[in-house]
Order: sequence, then C-alpha cells, then structure tokens
Amino acid sequence: MSQRPAITVEAARAGYHGRRSTPLPRVGPVGRGAIRSPHLVLALAAGGELFAEWRRVDRSFAWPLLSAAIGSAALLLAWRERDRLRLMPILALGAALQLAWVAIHVRVGFFGDLDARIVYTKAGRSLLHGSYPRSAYPAGAVGLFGLEVLLGRGSARIANGLLMVPFQLTCVAALWSLRTRWCRWIAACLALWPLDLFFWEFRFDLVPAAALLAGLALAYSERWHAAGWALGIGAAAKWTPGLAAVGLCLWLLRSCRGRAAAAHAAGFALPILLAYVPLLLLSRSEALDPYRAQPVRAVNGESLPYLVLRVLGLAHPGRHYYADALAPGWSSAGAVVLQLVAVAALAVGTARARSARQAIGLAALLPVAFLLTNRIFSPQFMVVIVAGVAFSAALADHGPRRLLLALGALAAGTVGNATLFPSLAGPLAEHPGWTFASAAALLLPVAAALVLATSRPSCDEPIAGVASQGA
Repeated sequence: MSQRPAITVEAARAGYHGRRSTPLPRVGPVGRGAIRSPHLVLALAAGGELFAEWRRVDRSFAWPLLSAAIGSAALLLAWRERDRLRLMPILALGAALQLAWVAIHVRVGFFGDLDARIVYTKAGRSLLHGSYPRSAYPAGAVGLFGLEVLLGRGSARIANGLLMVPFQLTCVAALWSLRTRWCRWIAACLALWPLDLFFWEFRFDLVPAAALLAGLALAYSERWHAAGWALGIGAAAKWTPGLAAVGLCLWLLRSCRGRAAAAHAAGFALPILLAYVPLLLLSRSEALDPYRAQPVRAVNGESLPYLVLRVLGLAHPGRHYYADALAPGWSSAGAVVLQLVAVAALAVGTARARSARQAIGLAALLPVAFLLTNRIFSPQFMVVIVAGVAFSAALADHGPRRLLLALGALAAGTVGNATLFPSLAGPLAEHPGWTFASAAALLLPVAAALVLATSRPSCDEPIAGVASQGA
C-alpha cells in the first residue's frame, strides 16, 4: 500500500491533490504591505502638498515647486503599483485634498483674486434679485454664480471652491470608467496633481471639464444621446465642450450612423435651448453680451499667437501680460485663422478616425486645440486642457514611455502656467519672465497633444482583463 506524501507548507499554499488555486501572499514584516500601498503614498503626498500651500504665506513660487516635486514623486511611486489603485480611495483623497486646500486659504485669510469675490458674486446677486446681469460668461455660468451666492449667503468666494469638488470627482470617475490600460493611474494624477488646485478653487472651469469628460465617457459606452446632454450642459457654462460634440457628430455621420448622430446632436441642443430660449425672450440684450465682448478683444501677452509674433519681432508686451499686447492690427484676424486651421485639421482627423476609440480620443483634444491657439489665453484654461489631454491619453494605445513623456510634458506645462498668475508667483510673473513661462505653459501641452493625436489605437475595446477588475 502506497504511502500518502507529506503535506508541506509549500504544498498547502499551492493547493493539494492537484487543485489549482491562487497562491497565498507571502507574509512579510508587519506594515510592509501598507508601505507598498499606492493609496498611502498618495495620501502622504497630499499632506505634503497641503503643508507647502500652508507655508506659502509670501506667495513665493518655491513652495509650489516643492508641491509639484512631492506630487511627481508620489505619482511615479504609485505607477509601480498602479494595478492596486482603487476608485473609492482615490475619490476620497481627491475630495480631502480639495476641501483642505479651501480650508487652509480660509484659515490664513487668502481670498484669491477678484473673480470669485467680486465678478461671480456681483452676477449671482443680480440674478437672485430678479435681474439678469450683463456678463462675459454664458447663461449656465451665470446660473452657477446665482447658486453659489445663494449657498454662500451673499458671497460666491467659498461656495465656488466647495461646489467645484463634485465636478473634479466627476472628472476622475469618468476617466476611471474607461477601464483601459492606463486609466487608473491617469485618474489618480488628475485627482492629486497640485498645480491646478488654485484654479479649481477660484474659477469654475471644472464645470466644462467635468461635462467634457462625462460626455466622452458616455460616448465611449455608446450612449450617444446622454453624451450629447452632458456636452450641452458643459457648453452652456463655457463653449468649448461643444467642439467635442461637433467632432463626434462628424465621425458618426462619416461612419454611416445617422441615427446615432441625430440622437447625439439632439441631446446636445436640448440643454442649450432650455438655457437660452427663455433668456432670449426675457433679456435678449444681456443674453448676447458674451458674444459681443469676445470679437473686439485683441491678442494678449500670454497667448500662443503672441509668442509667434514676439519671436518675429512684430509684438511687444502691453501694460500687463494678460492685457492686450502691442501688435499689428491684422494680428487678431491672423490668430483667428491659426485657430480655425488647428481646430479644423483636428476635426477632420476625428471624422476620419478608424474606430470609435480613436475618434473619442481625438474629440477630447478639440477643446484643447481651441484653447491653446486662442488669441486670449488665461491660466485657468489649463484645467480643461489637462482634462482633455488626460482623457485622450487614457484612450491612446501607447507604451509606458510614450505615455509618461506626454503626461510629463503636460505636467511641466502646468508648472509654467502657474508662474503666470501674479497671486501665485509674484515677481516671476513680471516681464520678461512671463514670455518664458508662456512658452512652457503653451508649447509643452501642444507637444503632449501632438503625441496623442498621432497615436493609432490597435483596438476599439477596453484591454482584456481590465474591464473585469473591480473598482
């Protein structure tokens, strides 16, 4: 009679009697698993970023640079454990970072610039008193200001920062929902990168950014009507998400999917009509103010057209870098032509895409192309630019080196962008420093977008195995 083999620890781990099972993890020193946890690394980095912001009482740019270094190191460490990232901890960390950021500014008495305190508040108060204000912002934005003033008991300053939190979390969740190869780590980058936090708190560009990413994520799941609604809501607050809707419609029409194109266009048009038809009937002049104000503005000193003219010796700084530059009269028309060419070329590329995945990735870059080539550039535009490039990167079928190169260029661009705003950088925002800062802020994201726009995804489906992983 044969003897039964002895059951060893190794046999027990592997599963006895030939049964296949998942090996048990090796037990190491206490705490080793926690140290390797990407969520713990990111949480510690968020704490370091908050400390750097709390210490930046003199508005020196050294502290934002330290914050960027902390964030970069943590995200690169998290890259090695990216498969262990989970959605709920990332959302919790992102919300905690944003809320603590607002709390720090309230505690030290830092109230940002004039927009949230005066411009948004004035428009919101006027709306709540029954009079539609004259504003450079679309109707959706004015409605948001009214809600902020209502919640903020007369001021939009703190309410704006708090209301932006769910929009930022929507951006992260939309990226995560793609279930592609790199989307988890890119979502973590979007949640915890520190150099856009100022604009998250004191601007409302997270609204169109969230609408853009939510609409594109819905399009990726073939929910074209709902995608149109999301992009239409975003366009009611700022116009740029509408460019993505146009690109998707062009691709659907060229792909002989007329019913889907009609559903998408109808979904996009409905929120626009709901916002503007009553407004045009009641306050036609005020409703058209945003569209009258933009055409008369000239090239400003932080835009890409200004950099081109500056290199050619045809433009010089104005009173401030964000004011109109001293440039020839034809420069504004020339800048518009440059912008139209860039957007049209990308729209044609979107229409000619070989798959839905590629078309949606290119559509995410249409608002990016519009903003980067706009003759009037503002640092808060980087919020939508970062969101669009991140979404396109999550859909691109790149190897890790090319992906990290594109996102590294984008991150470096946000460093240059942060030097442009006087409240952030102080003396670094003075001439001639802003020319170099503008070059970094604009040309590096352009390079990142070009890397992504020239990619050719090999498939139109989420990569095998990723879609089945839990959140």
